[in-house]
Amino acid sequence: MRDRLVTLIGALLALTVVYALFFQRPGEPPVTKPLSTEAGRNGYLGLWTWLEREHVRTVSLRNRYSTLGEDRSLPEGGNVLIVTLPFRTPLRQSEVQPLHAWLSRGNTVLLLAALDDSPEWLPLADQNDLVNDLSELAGLRVTTPREDATAASRPTPRLRVVRPPIAARTAIEIVPAVDHPLLADVGTLHGYSDDASEVWSLHSGASLVLRLATESSSGKDALWERPDGSGDIILAASGSLLANRNIGEGGVRELVRNLLRYRLGASGAVIFDDMHQGLSSLYDASALLRDARLRYTVWFVLAAWLVYVLGTSNRLAPPRAPPSVPRQGDFVAAAGGFMARRLDRSAAARLLLDEWLDEVRRARGLPRGTPLWPELEATPALARGVYEELHAYDRALENGGSVDLVRLHNTLLKAREGIG
Repeated sequence: MRDRLVTLIGALLALTVVYALFFQRPGEPPVTKPLSTEAGRNGYLGLWTWLEREHVRTVSLRNRYSTLGEDRSLPEGGNVLIVTLPFRTPLRQSEVQPLHAWLSRGNTVLLLAALDDSPEWLPLADQNDLVNDLSELAGLRVTTPREDATAASRPTPRLRVVRPPIAARTAIEIVPAVDHPLLADVGTLHGYSDDASEVWSLHSGASLVLRLATESSSGKDALWERPDGSGDIILAASGSLLANRNIGEGGVRELVRNLLRYRLGASGAVIFDDMHQGLSSLYDASALLRDARLRYTVWFVLAAWLVYVLGTSNRLAPPRAPPSVPRQGDFVAAAGGFMARRLDRSAAARLLLDEWLDEVRRARGLPRGTPLWPELEATPALARGVYEELHAYDRALENGGSVDLVRLHNTLLKAREGIG
């Protein structure tokens, strides 16, 4: 009983460790990513659902940009691609040219770059490639005020470090700067910065870029439009502009309606770039962990293991005896055990008594089968009590009775001591 109690306590401790490692949820809600499947505050499921209610075709892109031109289910032009930066899955150089070729056929890409805001999912992404990815996708270069100050102070390398102008847990407000069809009926656009953030500056170089809106606290540009062939690139300096938490704030819905009115074709689709935020059609580890079937399987295996641990059967094989070389005594014991299993008590007693009688005949030179009881009765070296007991055993065995084998053996030893 004590062993089973110890086993139960050990099993419960093992289950506690497994639960703590795989199933315990932290006090803070998990950080959601900017994906079309996410219902959390950073996801785009709210926008996806709203577009479906408006009968707008929506597509989750879970492959590289090079597959956009190969997808025969999409029209050649009139599509809108929503891209969030920085990426979690790195951009490949082989994707850049196919994307620009797809844009030049009359498609639009809306780049939501976490520049002026710092969403809580930002640490999960690759921030180091943000500037390079913007340059590859939009042909634009962005810098922070610190970098601008460093460039202005050259050749003096000294730089005064200032506090970022956007504090943590601060709403970002973007206001229209020009009259533009995309900003019709748009009062303000709202993002949200979970962490402190800079306000970035755009350097277009020789590119033709139209300034559409500014960030209200700094007055710096925060929304731009740039043509790309027959298509357009729209860059917003907020990575949380269309997130679930902000989709109902300010004029975001009016911006989306204007974007669909002027950029979406009759059979076009709104495409969400889920591939570069970690949701790939090749392998999706997070979807596997969220699958209820995996949890049911784990719980079933743990329950089966607990039943096995607490079962009534012996779970361990019997210990193996060390190998040993048989000796003569082992052979005699094995032979005796074999005979003991094959002979009944009466037959064994008969053999013992007959073997002793034959020993006496051989010692006295008598032929086998010669009656000995009259001669043994007259032998003075054999005690009277021993003789009578052996003779009684013989008569009992002749009549089909049974005798005490141990007592018969001891009596025969006394007889051998008496007459040799």
